[in-house]
Amino acid sequence: MLAVLALVSFVPMLYEEDWTMSRCVIHAIAELSSFIAALYIVSFLLGGFFSELSKSHSSTIRMNNYIAYNLMFLVFIEILNNSMAYLFPPLLFLYLYLPVIASKGIEYLGVTGEKRVWRVVLMASALMLAIPYIVRKLLEMIIYTGA
Repeated sequence: MLAVLALVSFVPMLYEEDWTMSRCVIHAIAELSSFIAALYIVSFLLGGFFSELSKSHSSTIRMNNYIAYNLMFLVFIEILNNSMAYLFPPLLFLYLYLPVIASKGIEYLGVTGEKRVWRVVLMASALMLAIPYIVRKLLEMIIYTGA
């Protein structure tokens, strides 16, 4: 999915005349790096906030799989966003579906207690939505000012 995301990052060249090859490469690098960095940052933060998620090697692997599958949903949304010529507002509502997807996979992590489950789901969803966006904006800002 990340390879498709990188390829779709070049689609704006077809319908936007101000998107050059270098701008598309920068966009692709920022998109890929944001999701790869998000996997590690979210894993580190979730393991720090909820120690039972990373108490053993197998639970850490389960947590990383949980994060990766949820991030793939965000990658899919980015692929759709990048492939369209104009912003499609109903597509933005798919971001609100991430907590639902995260709650469906919470049993895989072995978290018990309804209050604890909702804390993990909300924290994981917030981190998975915020971290890729923040990293992408920081990378684009750093690369554009350096270019």
